[in-house]
Amino acid sequence: MRTRRELTHQVVLRYRKAARKEKSLILSEFVSSSGYNRSSAATLLRPSALLLMQRKISVAKPFIRTESKEVALAAPLIAG
Repeated sequence: MRTRRELTHQVVLRYRKAARKEKSLILSEFVSSSGYNRSSAATLLRPSALLLMQRKISVAKPFIRTESKEVALAAPLIAG
């Protein structure tokens, strides 16, 4: 998995500097070499994905970290 991550990081840097026509070619190369489908590969190559890779931030974060956890978990039951 580490090699795929390194490959992604290298391609992201090329992809960001490329013109629109070149981006299509880079995306096709990346899909064939990495094994990602085209939609997932395009998502990974966006500028926001580079920030996530550098910071290693998980997209899914805990909803709350307060003492009112029971209230927040019960709120969807009351509203629905």
